[in-house]
Amino acid sequence: KVVNNPSTIWMSTAFMLDPLAKYSGVPYPASYVPTLSSTFTDKMTLPQRIRNFIQTRVFTSAVEYFFLSSYTEFFRAKYGDDFPSIPDLMRETQLYFINADPFFEYARPTQHNIIYMGGITMEKPEPMNEEWTKLLENAPGEGIVVFSLGSVARTEYMPMEKKEALVKAFAKFPQFTFFFRIDGDVPTLPENVRHIGWMPQKELLGHQKVKAFLTHGGYNSLTEATFLGVPLIMLPLFGDQHGNAKRVERLGLGVSLDKSSLTVESIESALSTILLDKSYKERAMRLAQMIQQKPVQSADLALKWVEFLAQFRTVDNLLPESRHMGWIQYYSLDVISILILAVFLIFFLMYKLVCCCCCRCCRRSSSSSTDALRKRKRE
Repeated sequence: KVVNNPSTIWMSTAFMLDPLAKYSGVPYPASYVPTLSSTFTDKMTLPQRIRNFIQTRVFTSAVEYFFLSSYTEFFRAKYGDDFPSIPDLMRETQLYFINADPFFEYARPTQHNIIYMGGITMEKPEPMNEEWTKLLENAPGEGIVVFSLGSVARTEYMPMEKKEALVKAFAKFPQFTFFFRIDGDVPTLPENVRHIGWMPQKELLGHQKVKAFLTHGGYNSLTEATFLGVPLIMLPLFGDQHGNAKRVERLGLGVSLDKSSLTVESIESALSTILLDKSYKERAMRLAQMIQQKPVQSADLALKWVEFLAQFRTVDNLLPESRHMGWIQYYSLDVISILILAVFLIFFLMYKLVCCCCCRCCRRSSSSSTDALRKRKRE
């Protein structure tokens, strides 16, 4: 906006959030589209739909009030009071790039200027250096299980009893080697567990020896795991990770653990399920093949749309009018109200007409009876 360039693209770092759907004009029905951090899937019971409806509206309003308004104030302080609000900029954005893959996401309404470009940086993993190659080749046992909670979570603050529970559960599977990426103090490790300070995660997950990935469920980690066909054990910590865990479970790609009740038994059960039930690997590989072999790859799709927008500058004919509508207009509540009122008036008038006809008939009958009685008296 500052440089007066109409060719705008909005980048979403994960799946489509409700506020973005609202301002871009995309339908976001709370009946089957879970909101951010929701623990529901697209198949909800009536109580869940009630909760999701409320959470969707509250979350959308909170984002607009606490975040978007602050961003608007920041830009206006820098570029003047005539700078448009962030919601208005979102409404007039030409293309929306969503960092999610439709094969992993819930099926939901979309529109032509919504471009799913999840996995845009994913390619076949490059060969690892000699050190990591030897480490993988010399790893004993039937395969490798990778443990990592990402780069944002401060694992040095994880309670020692939780770390010990993980290590003790790993020790119950001596036929597998565990790469344990964690910071801070580390409990005594059994022979089949290797403490890793840093690892080339994408390349590691792409190695044929890796049998499972125990992860917090961040979107980048899920993008890599689903692209490479690795079964998952989810340990969600915060934010959208709980919702991501539900997506994994829904597709049969893995199981979830509860961080508040993390025990040796629960970890052992999850590992047994993923490592011994081959169906998880089969479903993970099927999804990976679908993502890798889809008709147009994410990088190509994004590049073609950027080139197209650069050529034509705007794609206003792809922007729906719904992005300017209030919720009364959007859901046609005014139309429905008028139609209900019209039907009510029609039935009310019909009722009055019937009552009027009945009254006249009764009056005529009464008048006839009175006339007959007077006639008899005169006779």
